[in-house]
Amino acid sequence: MTSPDHSHWLTIAPSSRRTCWNISGRGKPSWSMWFSGSAPVEIVAAVTDALVRPVPQENAPTIVGLLTDAHWQHTPDKSGDEQLLSPDGTIVVNLRLSDVSALHYWSIDVAGHHDQYGPQQRLWSASLDGDTPTHLLTALAGALIDPAPVLRTRFDVPSNQHLDVGAEFEIHDQVVAAHTRRLAEARRHHPKNLPVTGIPAPNASAAARPASRR
Repeated sequence: MTSPDHSHWLTIAPSSRRTCWNISGRGKPSWSMWFSGSAPVEIVAAVTDALVRPVPQENAPTIVGLLTDAHWQHTPDKSGDEQLLSPDGTIVVNLRLSDVSALHYWSIDVAGHHDQYGPQQRLWSASLDGDTPTHLLTALAGALIDPAPVLRTRFDVPSNQHLDVGAEFEIHDQVVAAHTRRLAEARRHHPKNLPVTGIPAPNASAAARPASRR
């Protein structure tokens, strides 16, 4: 999927468990992020919803500030790397320097627990370029610390001691209502008359040709 102004892309690769969801942006600098296929849809949606809203004019809080305010343990080191650990010990957010590109990037690992060997019983993971816009990082951090319960079907609840599972009830009406609200919010911010620059209008011969792969 491509945004109307061709500045953002969303690619879904179900066959890739590790990098199922890919979101990227064109700009100076460009940026990209990926989420594993098991990442909660609420986490991915927090980012995509932020993409369709206007960029906040005020300075957005940093991801470190948001998480430490929510009582996450913050451990920086002399090399410039930073680690944030959730209060229940299941989520580790790292800011690291890549050995390949020498650029910083964010990694998120959610697991049953973490030890000196890394995440154990991993549930999902994500990676974000260090140049990811601040308001998207803020939206993602907000989703990580959001205490609101999420709706899941009976057989879509992983076994984990940190999960608090409520009573069963029919959720189809709530799911439809939630999607309706999100679509209405997206349409409210959707620009109706985007200027087109550098992209010629399609003609009959061009429309007849199959689209080339990116």
